Amino acid sequence: MMHDKFQKAHASRALFVLGVIAILLLVACSPNKITGRNPATLRDQIFSVEPRQNGTVSIWMVHDDVGTYCTANGDIINEINTIFHSADPSAYVSYRTMQIGDPACGQEGDADSGFHTYLITDVQPVRQ
Repeated sequence: MMHDKFQKAHASRALFVLGVIAILLLVACSPNKITGRNPATLRDQIFSVEPRQNGTVSIWMVHDDVGTYCTANGDIINEINTIFHSADPSAYVSYRTMQIGDPACGQEGDADSGFHTYLITDVQPVRQ
């Protein structure tokens, strides 16, 4: 009788531990989405700088086929142009998703294409 109670307690404890492990694995393996709360930084070479009529600038990166990056910040635009026209156009670009109140950068793709336009929050040259 005591043996049956021990087996039930042991089984429920083991089931609980397995449940906790499964939840931790699901959380740890969830995709890392770029958001305003979860910004990102990339390192790549600037391929193209495109001034827009509304005062924003979009940049395209050499090895990036999922996004374009945009800013209306004059200091960042000056730094982008300096890096782009240098001997090595490699840069660290910090960015996040667009939010209400951000400059109107336009959308290069749509939700179905998987292509996104991100807001540049900072840019720094890669110093060798």
